[in-house]
Amino acid sequence: ATLVAMTRFAGQVPSRGRTIELHFPAAARVGAMSWSTAYVTGAGSGIGLRLAEILAARGVSLALFDLRFSAQVRERLARLSPGCVFHEVDVRDADALARAVGAATVAVGPPELAINSAGVQRNRTFLEQSAADFDLVVDVNLRGTRNFAAAVAIALENAQLFASELRYADTMETLAEIGREFAATL
Repeated sequence: ATLVAMTRFAGQVPSRGRTIELHFPAAARVGAMSWSTAYVTGAGSGIGLRLAEILAARGVSLALFDLRFSAQVRERLARLSPGCVFHEVDVRDADALARAVGAATVAVGPPELAINSAGVQRNRTFLEQSAADFDLVVDVNLRGTRNFAAAVAIALENAQLFASELRYADTMETLAEIGREFAATL
């Protein structure tokens, strides 16, 4: 099983009018890997939604997590990935997220790939940002990542998959491919 928190990829990525080069060691560019089941947080919009669409187009069964999913997003993803499951849950709530991941494991099987893409940002200077805004960013982006990783680890342990071999090089190459597909849509 592979757990990816805030995915990164090799290649050129456009960002705010400039191109950023991202590289992994040469050893990480060997082979290709595919997953039959993936869990994605933040899949209701933005990067998480686009990653879910790319995985669905590759035939991956999906368990998707976000605060809410619009009817349009549900319809599009269900069409791309029949049988995908949607869990409206807040990644800040560790217990609710663990229950949602447990339900997803029953519905589509344990994750072979887990991507935490849930995140928020507040575009304010430090002095303009309130303590509540800062707490929200930390709670979603940091604690939410921890909560998702813990819930997935428990699901893998329960499915007796936690000790399976992680093929780092294959994983990084496949994530690089997905990253290039994503970057092409920006």
